[in-house]
Amino acid sequence: MTRKPLVIAVAGLVLVAAIFVNGCASEVDDPHQSDSVLSVESISPDLVVSLNANLTDDLVTAVVSATSRGDAQGSSLNDVIIDNYSVFYDPPLNGTVGALNFATTLVVKSGGTSTLTVVAIPVGMKPLVSAAVNATLQVEGRDTLGNPTSASGRFTILLN
Repeated sequence: MTRKPLVIAVAGLVLVAAIFVNGCASEVDDPHQSDSVLSVESISPDLVVSLNANLTDDLVTAVVSATSRGDAQGSSLNDVIIDNYSVFYDPPLNGTVGALNFATTLVVKSGGTSTLTVVAIPVGMKPLVSAAVNATLQVEGRDTLGNPTSASGRFTILLN
């Protein structure tokens, strides 16, 4: 083989390799997006009747699922570790408390569900609840590679 066809062949291989690598770049880990999708499947009960005389926190149970954006369903790399959750109140409690944040640790296996017990309204906040409050649960987590993911769900709180 002469030198000129060899140079052309090598240049062609380099070009094909560059196109392949560039084409795969979209498949490389994006640190700003998890490959796991976190979802709040349900919140029970979706209507919390809060009794001021009841001296305990009012709780709801959220069923949370994790699925993979790609083909790695069930891969432990797509498991999600929930670090914390927040409950946002609309209208704000007593006009001032718009959200409460809670730390937690819960692992949701990829392709599966887990149950999260959520403090809907802490006992100390019950006097601040007006007649009806719409609440949004925001769950924050990360996949096992550390990429963030989140999900939300809604429920209602009534003071009785």
